[in-house]
Amino acid sequence: MGKGGAGKQHIEATPSHVAELLRIFETMREQSASEEKRLVASNWTFVCSETTLHRFITANNCDVSAAREQLLWHLRWKEEYRVGDVLQEDFTDMFARNEMYWMGTDKAGHPVG
Repeated sequence: MGKGGAGKQHIEATPSHVAELLRIFETMREQSASEEKRLVASNWTFVCSETTLHRFITANNCDVSAAREQLLWHLRWKEEYRVGDVLQEDFTDMFARNEMYWMGTDKAGHPVG
């Protein structure tokens, strides 16, 4: 996946890198008829986020092609492990059986276990 790692320096993505990767995903979303199109279309808000694109480009030292592949891999992973579904789950019964409990909250007030 990424060429970086702990302690390695990354080349910072520029606005032109972000625009290039966004164009690639826009083209993919509009023209292709593939699993990749479905992944991109169903996650469009996440994919077209400047922050997301910048993060993946920087993680791949401005290699836009590698950033594209890594972002697609990430989308497949999120789908396979149903990451988005956890927000819809009801954990009430787990709390009642003391299988889950909150230790406190983070700075934004979100519960942490």
